Amino acid sequence: MILLLWSTTPVLAQEGVSQEEPTPTSVEESVSPVERSYIEKPALPGLFPRLKEELKDRDPFFRDTKLDINLRTYYFYRDNYPNSDPQINEAWAIGGAVSYKSGWLLNHFQLGAVYYLSEPLYAPQDTDGTQLLRPGQKSISVLGQLYGRVKLIEEN
Repeated sequence: MILLLWSTTPVLAQEGVSQEEPTPTSVEESVSPVERSYIEKPALPGLFPRLKEELKDRDPFFRDTKLDINLRTYYFYRDNYPNSDPQINEAWAIGGAVSYKSGWLLNHFQLGAVYYLSEPLYAPQDTDGTQLLRPGQKSISVLGQLYGRVKLIEEN
């Protein structure tokens, strides 16, 4: 009975591939996986398409501004040698980075900054030393980059 049910199970991987794009009607229409990698995919509208539309006629300093949020979580566990202090290093932290990059002001000046954060999710006090957090399993919060760029020569 089990063998009978097993043999009639549909092959889901083939169904997924067949639904990616319609079956070509001729050999000339078929696209290999290598050729498919060169096909440009349409750009996603982003989170705020209306705001992007409103800014399209503004000064490049505001129009070309980029704000990126990079979230991450990391779990670290290490069992150290016997008689070491502490015997175990363990922490689970969440955090990431928020980066800002302006557009060009007067076509010659640009500003940017990156802020980093790491907060404990699970961090027992007696398992310090993972370097995901400050000593004492405290959070890390720092302005890691602050920079300006100057364009002296116009690039072609």
